[in-house]
Amino acid sequence: MGKSAKDILAMPEFAEAGITDPIQLKEVTMKITKRQLRRIIKEEKGKVLNEVDQHVVLSAWDQAISHVEAVEKELYGLEDPHNIGEVPPFGDALGEQLAVAVTELNQAYKALELHFDDEAGRNPGGSIG
Repeated sequence: MGKSAKDILAMPEFAEAGITDPIQLKEVTMKITKRQLRRIIKEEKGKVLNEVDQHVVLSAWDQAISHVEAVEKELYGLEDPHNIGEVPPFGDALGEQLAVAVTELNQAYKALELHFDDEAGRNPGGSIG
């Protein structure tokens, strides 16, 4: 069984909002149809799933970048078995090339993150400007 208007008006959230009259209470209540409720639920579900998808994509990028960085660090000092004693070691040049690639991947990651923030409205000024 529902509460009376008097009981509802006694609740702290209504008292804090300054609602003391049942007429005011009637003005703040809103009825929605089942169709409207289904649409609202569908929209919110879509938002949540979109954010989960974005998180999965960004996590995969981050993990891939971490793996490439680990390989880059292992290349330094690596020598070509056909040219032992080569100065600088063969791996140093490869490591430097990979370091450039890691920088580019990190820039692409940040751009993707900004894009997702723009789409979700978490970056009101946009990523440009």
